[in-house]
Amino acid sequence: MVKKLLLIFLISSVIYRNVEAQQPTQYTMYMFNPLQYNPAIAGKDDAINIIGTLRQQWVGFEGNPTSQNLSIDLPINIINGGVALQFDNDQLGAGSFLQIGAAYAQRVYFAEDNFLSIGIMAKFSQMMINGSKLRTPEGFYTNSILDHQDGFLTNSTMSGSTVTNNVGLYYENKNINLGAGIVNLLPSKIPLGNNNYSLKSNYFINLATNFQINRIKLTPSLLFKTDFIQHQLDLSLVSEIVSKYYVGISNRGFGNKTFESVAILAGINLNEKLKFCYSFDIGTSKLKSFNNGSHEIIMKYTLQNNLGKGVPPKIIYNPRFL
Repeated sequence: MVKKLLLIFLISSVIYRNVEAQQPTQYTMYMFNPLQYNPAIAGKDDAINIIGTLRQQWVGFEGNPTSQNLSIDLPINIINGGVALQFDNDQLGAGSFLQIGAAYAQRVYFAEDNFLSIGIMAKFSQMMINGSKLRTPEGFYTNSILDHQDGFLTNSTMSGSTVTNNVGLYYENKNINLGAGIVNLLPSKIPLGNNNYSLKSNYFINLATNFQINRIKLTPSLLFKTDFIQHQLDLSLVSEIVSKYYVGISNRGFGNKTFESVAILAGINLNEKLKFCYSFDIGTSKLKSFNNGSHEIIMKYTLQNNLGKGVPPKIIYNPRFL
């Protein structure tokens, strides 16, 4: 009974008129794919990156959130820029949320390993709600009867779409990586029948550094997320051992009201191009009694070829053959 009531709460938080709930998908292994919240990352590496992420949140909880992300970015060094494509799909109970985005970033170099990047991403966003899967406390659901007893809800599928945009700044040098991104720079609404789903602006700040101890590279990082109403903080420490293995720990929350989970992660570079990592979230909030934790996997394929690498040298003709 408690699970069903919690499910009703999660679904209804998405579908009521002009609702404004926390929206961006949270990923434990954010440090391996910061493009998810900051378009200024596009093309910053001297390689083509293809990154896929799968997340199952609150396993065992009916209607639990599931998320998939695919990011592709590559540099265009001849103009000190980078481009990216991104696909996001989130499912929560009766609702699904699809986004397809394209990004461009421009870098300004102060030295070879010291630069500032600014990026922008345009996104097509579509939401769908399957009304036949909804359940309300006052509704009638027996045999063939499906009546929500709610004037705003329908038994059919509701869908709507809009265009949104993200912006970001990113600074990197030998010792520090610092990024700031805004998801949904201009708030917008997705019409869903008689309802509107409001896409709010969400703000992200990411800070990371690294240092070497013998053959172990340690990378502590943080990700702060806010909409200026609710705030959340992820703190992580990832160690890369002999340039092949990854072991780490992460904590989500910074107080009694926001402390949500502790996660452990492990990974391996399968070869020079392919990386695989897995994380498991151990719940610490009151929801821990109703789920078996959260699973996340990420695979990263890196191709060391890129477009526009350098400017072709000037041709000098041999005068002997003129």
